[in-house]
Parts: sequence; C-alpha cells; structure tokens
Amino acid sequence: MQALQLGSWKELQIHHIAWVAGGMLAIRLFNEATATLDKAKRRLANDWFDITPEFAQQVIRLATDKGKIPTLTHGEMLQKVRSVRKSRIEDVIKRA
Repeated sequence: MQALQLGSWKELQIHHIAWVAGGMLAIRLFNEATATLDKAKRRLANDWFDITPEFAQQVIRLATDKGKIPTLTHGEMLQKVRSVRKSRIEDVIKRA
C-alpha cells in the first residue's frame, strides 16, 4: 500500500478483497477488469481509475464471471487457510 500511495494524492483504502488461485488468474482478472473500465472510459492515467468502491466491486464480479475466474472472499480464504493448517497439524500428530 505504501508503494501505491506514492502515486495518489488521496489516502488509499481497501474496500474489497477477491482471492484467486495464483498469479496467472490474478493477471487475467486484472486484464478483464481494466478492459471493462477502459470501455467505460474510467481510466485517469496508467492503472488509476475514477470509480467508486461499489463500481469497482461490480467490475470485479463482471470480470470473474466473464473470464470464468473462481474467487474466494477474504473470509472464505481465511477459513481455507485455517482448514489447511488444522489438517497439517493433525497429520503431524498422526505421524508422532
């Protein structure tokens, strides 16, 4: 966030997190979303866009649907991480 903040006069805030399974899907999601924003003529400069947080969420949902990119909410991702950790701990205990 600190690196991104350097490019903005306004304090940046996180309004939404969408998790994907790997960098390639993240790139596809980014490309789909920016293509939609370009069609809507919302690009200010480089990768900065003039949109509300609600519009950004809609664009992300549209991009995931169009690109058939599976996503997890932040809560779902935390639950998945907890489940994997628990499984690993149980495996270690079984081997002991």
